[in-house]
Amino acid sequence: MPRKRALVLLLLSACATTDKPLPHEPVHAAPGAVSFCRGWQRALRGNLSYVSATPDGSRLAVSTSADEGRPRGFEARLRVLNARGKTLWSRWLGQPVKGQAISADGSLVAVSTYEDLLYLFNASGKLLWKKERLGTPVILSKAGRVLLVNDDDSDPETAFVTYDLAGRVVGTARAARDAEPMDTNVSSDESIVAFALNPKKWQARAVDGKIVGEGSLSGNAAAVTAFSSPDSPAKAVYVLYSGGGRAQRLSGFELPSGRALWDVALDRHYLIIRALDVNGRAILVLYGNAADGQALAAHDGADGRELWKHAYPVPAVDSSPVFVARKSKTLPAIATATLNMGPEADGGKPGILHLTGLLASGESAFDVALEAPDGVFWYAYAPFGPALAAGAGEPGDAVLYYFRRCK
Repeated sequence: MPRKRALVLLLLSACATTDKPLPHEPVHAAPGAVSFCRGWQRALRGNLSYVSATPDGSRLAVSTSADEGRPRGFEARLRVLNARGKTLWSRWLGQPVKGQAISADGSLVAVSTYEDLLYLFNASGKLLWKKERLGTPVILSKAGRVLLVNDDDSDPETAFVTYDLAGRVVGTARAARDAEPMDTNVSSDESIVAFALNPKKWQARAVDGKIVGEGSLSGNAAAVTAFSSPDSPAKAVYVLYSGGGRAQRLSGFELPSGRALWDVALDRHYLIIRALDVNGRAILVLYGNAADGQALAAHDGADGRELWKHAYPVPAVDSSPVFVARKSKTLPAIATATLNMGPEADGGKPGILHLTGLLASGESAFDVALEAPDGVFWYAYAPFGPALAAGAGEPGDAVLYYFRRCK
């Protein structure tokens, strides 16, 4: 289950933090914005760990766990559901799920657990293989590979390990000496794996582990994203890093040369950066969700200039990370979830979860309000559906909600 963090909205200057709160200005709806209607809901009778969805929303992978002291111990469980909420198969796991992924066609589900195990299941729930290693899985649907990337609980000397579908190791990326991976991101075309290294480094590799670019920073890295598009020959890595004190900077680097393209100062504090492919143009999405800042912004990958910046449209005290959708025929290109539990928002109604989608232009593509007394644990967006799946509710008694585009 993602860790909850109380959020205080602060405006950051490039060098210091002020006490002025971020304005909650409304985000304008795009022409033809999508409306979502609730399709079904299902009680999970446990703590929700993750929800993953195929791009068309036809398959959902849902992992839950129960408290210790139950007949099966933790009773961690993985379910795969269809778009009607029917369970297609389920499996009991020894420990709660740390990370999971589902392939684009729903034929593979990869799960890592807190007992240092990585599982790969096929479309019918058959276990294809199991490995003793801790990390977060990423399924490369085009290449037929499974990446297990480093995270905060993994081996700091290994950035990622690549397996084929038979479970053979086909690539390993070792981190540089005295450098620990802090964040990892795979480009949308699955050709580049970028990771931030501290102290003050970044690196990009092919999925087989071969280095395709690296460089140095003037501050410690916080987040990284890779960009490689079938619509453009340009390849790049973009890094969010500390600029001294609370200030942050954003830099772009060319691949494979590692040449710095540009470097800009930021006036707010962010945690995540992801690259959105807009017809071969990189739009960088920055997301802040911490005690020292909360906002969503976009910068141009060509020169680093800020395109737009939003505080959340409602005062939010808890929220989920940004999910960047692949290019599709439907409107939403950027999706994020915000939870409002404050007495001043939504006319004084606490516990309203907003599943919000934004376009590359910064306009709102959808906004779905859901009563969620104890917040959102995880959610998934299916851009080709379009559909949304969100888990919310009291700990130990989570409910999964499924939304479809209204006709």
